[in-house]
Amino acid sequence: MKYLALSVALAGAISGGFVQASLAQDWSGFYAGVLAGYGSGELKGATPAGAFASTTSFSGALLGGTLGANYQTGSFVVGVEGDVAWSGMTGSKACVGAPAQTCSIDVHWMSTLRARAGYTIDDLMVFATAGLSMANGTAKTSPASGGTTGSDTQTFVGWAAGLGAEYMVAENVSLKLDYLYSDWGSRTSPINTVAAGSAYVGSPTSHAVRVGLNYRF
Repeated sequence: MKYLALSVALAGAISGGFVQASLAQDWSGFYAGVLAGYGSGELKGATPAGAFASTTSFSGALLGGTLGANYQTGSFVVGVEGDVAWSGMTGSKACVGAPAQTCSIDVHWMSTLRARAGYTIDDLMVFATAGLSMANGTAKTSPASGGTTGSDTQTFVGWAAGLGAEYMVAENVSLKLDYLYSDWGSRTSPINTVAAGSAYVGSPTSHAVRVGLNYRF
């Protein structure tokens, strides 16, 4: 009887552990969450002719939300994830060729839509990700030169890629840490906005480290 009770208890513990592990490793389905992080980058700018070339660094906090879906087969997970984040990234420096003026950049928001591919190890998933990235920002020159508005707001479209890890802290809840590099392409500010008598081409890139908390449906 003692051995029977011990066997039953052991079988129960094993089966319970198997069920718990299986649940913990099931990443399939839809999820939503929140994210927070820190980003930094630089805006490279110049006139179309290459004059007044400069680089302005920016940095600041990120706060936003995430939506995504995963499909798991064995230890491999593939999925798609989208996010949008308010950005506090900003930076300024003396304008090239006009040191009495300040050239600045404010990044208002950033968003990505990416594919993910991961590998699970118990409750942990490590993954790589890449896809579309967008950002909205305002370039400013202060004080504005005569005949210019002194600022121009553009929405940039480019790509992002990165790495991350996600850990199941409960059956439906996971904690995520990721790194993203974004190249937001180039946009041209019209004549007499940022630069007097000329258009101005801006090309921003950024690095972001973010933590997130996701809930699976």
